[in-house]
Amino acid sequence: MAYIDGYTNGHLFLIADDDDFRDAVPRYYVFGDGGSILTLSAYKRIAKRAAVLHKTAVKLAEKSVAKFPGNVVLHHTPFIF
Repeated sequence: MAYIDGYTNGHLFLIADDDDFRDAVPRYYVFGDGGSILTLSAYKRIAKRAAVLHKTAVKLAEKSVAKFPGNVVLHHTPFIF
């Protein structure tokens, strides 16, 4: 979901001809927040609560990364399947 929202927001930002609209396009994402984080300071504040905002997402993330060594960085493929 974060990938799709980010992809959509990126396109909206690029096609917008109004600076006020561009300022309203979210730049950050935390599951469970609602998808409207506009500043880095807001992201940092909200990200601290990520584990309680969407407990299911946290459990799935923890389960997904448990099988990899600590030095592996996971990335999402740039495709929607």
